[in-house]
Amino acid sequence: MDNNVLKRIFNDNRIIVFIDTNIFEEMGFNFDLRNEIINQYVELCKKNKIKNIIVSVIDKEIKKHISDKIEENRRAIKKNCKWIYDLVDKKVIEDNLNKNLIDYEKFKNETNSEIIEIDNINPEIVMDKYFNMKYPFELSKPYEFKDSFFLESVFEYANSHLEVNGILVVTKDNGIIKAVKEKGLKRINCCSKIDEVIDTILNIGSDQRNKLLKYLKSYDFDEQIPDKIIVNIECDEENDIIIDDYECSGVLTLNVIKDEENKIIVACDMLINLLGKFKCLDIDKSYYSDEKHEYVYKNYRNKNYLGYICPTIIEVTKDKGEYKNPRIMDIEPIEIDEESFLDIEDYFNKD
Repeated sequence: MDNNVLKRIFNDNRIIVFIDTNIFEEMGFNFDLRNEIINQYVELCKKNKIKNIIVSVIDKEIKKHISDKIEENRRAIKKNCKWIYDLVDKKVIEDNLNKNLIDYEKFKNETNSEIIEIDNINPEIVMDKYFNMKYPFELSKPYEFKDSFFLESVFEYANSHLEVNGILVVTKDNGIIKAVKEKGLKRINCCSKIDEVIDTILNIGSDQRNKLLKYLKSYDFDEQIPDKIIVNIECDEENDIIIDDYECSGVLTLNVIKDEENKIIVACDMLINLLGKFKCLDIDKSYYSDEKHEYVYKNYRNKNYLGYICPTIIEVTKDKGEYKNPRIMDIEPIEIDEESFLDIEDYFNKD
């Protein structure tokens, strides 16, 4: 994050944070405190370094996403393994099904989140932006009413709390990011990850960051990957996928999420190659019939490796100013499907 932004934010005792639904969706709506990023975010809220604010439309959307998944899983159990109810107490099954929803409520309580309603938002402002296709509305996404009410709530909060210098909106939505930039309020900034918020607060300094990133980029993680990685394959039944080995091509970015005397924990993007035989449906060169709800013409791509950018948590020992013994704590599971079938060249050559 820009140094001027950092300086302005740290003029306040704490940062005001608004998190969009897409951030939690990318994390699989995992609010378990054993999730290192969630855990450290909660700790900073408890230390009054962060004030977490949830706009009511976001709160409802998160609960709907989680509830829909619960119902989907419940139907799958009843259809495919109904017998489990004879072996396991129904309450245990329901508690497991509802875990993400329970954890979300705990997250709100632990962070002492403030829920703000949209009652004060003038719908005329939202409708004017809709009819004039102003951000966050776009031609490719013309019905972003939820995003617009979310954004207007952020602006309303900023206008009614002029004493606040640091407001962060955590989102991956380009329309929201462009709308914030167009608004031109220097007190409001955007970032795309919760760990970036944590990193902003911990602020280890550019020298230490560059030193740590250089060390992790040069470290060989290949032996650690097989024990930590999970690969879920959800491709066409005719696809042929055989994974022989894994290879780390390096750490691309990092955010510090915990800094202690003897260790430091970072959230980073790691480039991991899957080596083997991969025959997957090429959706760009296949034809899907909306009428028949199936591919009427199929074309396939053959590769001997796939490359994925994997969010990864790494713990590094600190010893007399040096970094040692990095240990992978967690790697986000890789999902192999038709839409994510990209190799390294595809990634680095994309616009």
